[in-house]
Amino acid sequence: MDVFELIRDETNRYALDFFDGPSVEDDLPRTSRFRDWEDATLDEIKIVTAMQIGMGLCWKPDIEDYFEGQYLIGTSGFSYYMSRNRYELISSFFHFNNNADRVPRGEDGYDPLFKVRPLLDLCISTYRRYYLPKRELSVDESMTKFKGRTFLRQYMPNKPIRYGLKIWALCESSTGFCLNWSVYTGRREVPGDYGLSYDVVRDVSHDFMNKGHHIYMDNFFSGPKLFLDMKDDNTGCCGTVRPGRVGIPAAIRNERLRKGDPPFFMQSGCLVAVAWHDIKRVHALSSVHEPGPVQKRLRHKDGEGGYRNVEKPAMIDQYNKYMGGVDSFDQQLGTYGYEHKSQKWYMPLHHRIRETALVMVTFFTKL
Repeated sequence: MDVFELIRDETNRYALDFFDGPSVEDDLPRTSRFRDWEDATLDEIKIVTAMQIGMGLCWKPDIEDYFEGQYLIGTSGFSYYMSRNRYELISSFFHFNNNADRVPRGEDGYDPLFKVRPLLDLCISTYRRYYLPKRELSVDESMTKFKGRTFLRQYMPNKPIRYGLKIWALCESSTGFCLNWSVYTGRREVPGDYGLSYDVVRDVSHDFMNKGHHIYMDNFFSGPKLFLDMKDDNTGCCGTVRPGRVGIPAAIRNERLRKGDPPFFMQSGCLVAVAWHDIKRVHALSSVHEPGPVQKRLRHKDGEGGYRNVEKPAMIDQYNKYMGGVDSFDQQLGTYGYEHKSQKWYMPLHHRIRETALVMVTFFTKL
């Protein structure tokens, strides 16, 4: 089914369910815009979507400001295609699934993302259908802004967006092209054998295994068990690692290093671990790099000629080069960000899906 057809059908169904409720029309104020409801057409759904894209490109404090008639501050294109009342009326009933099919929490088959599941299934699978990514990919967490009430909301104090819905994303390192993402829905009732970080990487990269990719990740995800299992699927991994992870040798944690000392390597089979101290202590793990440093010339105010020479582990140098795919994607999403608030938690996900599609379209136009 087409995305716009899905939204049209479920929006009209949701409105019908609303008006079929007991004494709804009697309880509505006489001047309520709900009394003017008529089923939305496919063209109207496309117009509303186009308006939301325009609102992301041309930010104004309130929805009403886009329909302002004064020539100096107005945006005539909005009111030309749809009145403000009609826009807000359709937006009030925007929906993506049939509430009658919802399984209550605690019962078998319950889906925390039920409200937006059909839209996720339709759109996310198309990201990788028309593009063959390069070898280097990166996995990281992202945030979609939302401050309303939902058990899905997370607080991430070190992120630019501190309150919102947490996203696990897989992107191409060099371009930020989004290949897959999933929403964090909280602790699983049946946790995996090797922890959340292991399951996340395996889930988002499932369709890219056995293709020779190298996946870069930070220390939340990295671990010997994950790297070995990914290697068995012909997929290399590299990332910073927490020294307390199961399988990390104690010598890596206990090695005393000072700034300027050469990096300390340990190898077991295909896995290479390193401890290095430059500005601060860093530990890394890789299944695709050999132990050894590269010579780097870095700016330093006290160095000769304003530079200093550093022996930097090759795997950390490659990590710094290829880890930023998800951050690059987040920056591109900001170009189309729809900043107007919603009390419905699934609407920010709808906006993210649309904004992701816009980034993908922009990417293809540059090829």
